[in-house]
Amino acid sequence: MRLFAELEPATYEDIQKLVQDGKYDSIDQFLRVAAQNQLAVERSQGEPQESNSSSKSTASGGRHWRYMPPEEIPTGPPFGEHRDGILLFSQYYRFFPLKCALLKLAELTADTGGAVPLKEAREYVAEEVWPIREGIVDWEDRNDIKKQNRKSTGLPKDKDQSMKRYLDHYVGKVKTQKGQPAGFGHDLGYVSFQEDSMDWEIQLTLTGARFVQIENPLLANGPETPTLNEEEQAFVVTTIRNELDEEYRFMKYVYNVLNEGEGSYSNQLDQFRDFLEDSPAVGDDPSDNSVRSTAGGAISRMVELGILERGRRRGWYNTKRHPDEYESVSIEA
Repeated sequence: MRLFAELEPATYEDIQKLVQDGKYDSIDQFLRVAAQNQLAVERSQGEPQESNSSSKSTASGGRHWRYMPPEEIPTGPPFGEHRDGILLFSQYYRFFPLKCALLKLAELTADTGGAVPLKEAREYVAEEVWPIREGIVDWEDRNDIKKQNRKSTGLPKDKDQSMKRYLDHYVGKVKTQKGQPAGFGHDLGYVSFQEDSMDWEIQLTLTGARFVQIENPLLANGPETPTLNEEEQAFVVTTIRNELDEEYRFMKYVYNVLNEGEGSYSNQLDQFRDFLEDSPAVGDDPSDNSVRSTAGGAISRMVELGILERGRRRGWYNTKRHPDEYESVSIEA
């Protein structure tokens, strides 16, 4: 149904700026979100107050969103101190799936009052993240969202092998032979692993708790909204700048290569190879697949962070905002 309404010029310009800044895909999307949010407010009047971790009704296809983090989150120290010589694993290509896992881990540890066994954490996240995934996929199907724009990317596709991979990547696991944890949250310093006798326990670090407590637009308001807001983007960039020197150096390198070159990122693989061959995280003679996947993973993360944007053609990316332009934020406030 097409409706017409008059807006003040200043209001229209403010909306246009939000669209240009990438917070919304179009003015139409902004107006739909605004209408849905107002409906949610009207429908919630007189309803009983729910707990912070629960959700309230919105107009996103009848789904319940407004997932909110606990006010108090137990924290522990990160496992290991040195992260400056690593590059993030290529399959850690989205931050929103990590945000979902960390939110649910925060809920669980807030309820228990501290670190929980890793197995228990993985089981809880597996059960709790599935409704989020189903709600997003339902919205995508109803709105015929194209593959490259789907917001469920990175969330588990099934409750078996795909779920195990999701939990390995976004909650974490322990490599038994080395006795060391692994995972996206661990590499960023957002998750605290602690060895307890013959078992491992897990909770958030102070930095991870700070990240979780930044309200996420999609979890708060539904899939019509972006997967990350500007505060979350700046927080992640600050984390990488402070904790992962090599990853930050690679991000800037990728930005400069794409800014100066033309064509798809595949046309720039020789330049990416030059960087990776000199990187302590990779070493001599990386395979073509390794170069392609490492660069592709970094590019996907940079798109979600607002550093790059997808071009009109498949595999083409435009530079949008240099990583150095992100204002540093306090990551342990």
